[in-house]
Amino acid sequence: YYITSLAVLATFVSDQVVEAWEAGVLFAMYICYVAFMFVNRPLNVWAYELTGTPLNKELREYVQEKRAASGKVEPENATEATEPDAPDAMTRPDEPPKPAKDNFMEHDKVVVKSPDEDEDHEPEDLAEKLADKIPGKEDSKGASMEDVDDDDDDDDEPDDFMERPDGTVSLIIWVLCLPVYIPIYYTLPWPRKGQKLYMVSFGLSLLWIGSFAFLLVWWTEIVAAIIGIPTIISGLTFLAAATSIPDAVSSMAVARKGQADMAVSSSVGSNIFDILVGLPVPWLIKHAIESGNNFIGVPIRSPYLMFYTCLLLGMVLGTVVSIMISGWKLSKFLGGCMAVLYIVFIVTCVLIEELQPAGLRTN
Repeated sequence: YYITSLAVLATFVSDQVVEAWEAGVLFAMYICYVAFMFVNRPLNVWAYELTGTPLNKELREYVQEKRAASGKVEPENATEATEPDAPDAMTRPDEPPKPAKDNFMEHDKVVVKSPDEDEDHEPEDLAEKLADKIPGKEDSKGASMEDVDDDDDDDDEPDDFMERPDGTVSLIIWVLCLPVYIPIYYTLPWPRKGQKLYMVSFGLSLLWIGSFAFLLVWWTEIVAAIIGIPTIISGLTFLAAATSIPDAVSSMAVARKGQADMAVSSSVGSNIFDILVGLPVPWLIKHAIESGNNFIGVPIRSPYLMFYTCLLLGMVLGTVVSIMISGWKLSKFLGGCMAVLYIVFIVTCVLIEELQPAGLRTN
């Protein structure tokens, strides 16, 4: 879908003018993308079953939830039918029926039972028995387990970024970040467990992100004009790096938890959002404002934007090939390949803007 979005964008900017209907098509593509995400897991299950690939843990849990919601009996809940006149030699007639076995394995359980224990006595898990003998270890309802839960809750609490840090470098960075910290700290509801103001926090966060992004773009254009850097180069380097830092931080956070697929999908999803929402929505607003002034469309200043879009398609192909070579795992080799691809992209764009080759112009 990302490649399709890039191809449509390259087609629309080929004439260096973006009309209202073209911006509307891009935004409609994002709505279709969101709708597709709602049926993503059923399509995954269908594709796995079609190819005969075993379902992963997440998809197995999804299938079980769907079957339970529809009222179907799960294999693990089904019981084996026993003949009343021919009981099994290994079981007693008064015992409840055993659950039917399926392809899913249950957790191993070691049972400790004394000879004088009654038959009706419930078996005791060895792990629970050993846990009771450990000094300072209490039951799941005891104080010790509650303390552990409290510690986990404390880990989920965000750090107070208004506290003055130690160290010269950390203090300098903290002072430079105060213009961002102060409005966020005093306007956003502080996140706490059980708080119901998360939608307010989400909306205000979007408002502050939009405000800071506007100032970032505005000030970058001013600095670039003073230094003499072309706008397209400053956008490809400084602005792109600054706006991608949150994506990098979020990808690192989920990758450290072992969720590599989420790290990759987060980066791809953010780029899809930028192409199908970040670009067409301002274009649609511009058309709505200038609709009565014989406004034809939003002009594209760079004559090489078509080439840049095609180059980005090549970078996507290089990324997929690098992931395949690394065995579909996040590794140092894959990180090096990503860095090389980024350097090639930046160097190529800068050379195109400096040399201005006539053969690569759109018109």
